[in-house]
Amino acid sequence: MLDNAIQQIRQQERATGFEEGIFKGRAEGKTEALITLLEARFMPLTLEEKERLFQLTDEKITALLIQFYKIDSMREFWQGIETH
Repeated sequence: MLDNAIQQIRQQERATGFEEGIFKGRAEGKTEALITLLEARFMPLTLEEKERLFQLTDEKITALLIQFYKIDSMREFWQGIETH
């Protein structure tokens, strides 16, 4: 009985870890897409700027992707981050 409980706990931990991994992977993919779009439209980002973007929440990255086509410059882009 204890063995079954331990197995169930391990399965739940694996499932939770798998789901967290998928969520993190999607968030990183969105951030990479945003970086690609910014660099293609404006200019290459510095390593520090990229790191800064990777530290933003998934929700913030999604909002920035939606706002991407409304901005006219990198300055405007970074100002948009500062206001949130």
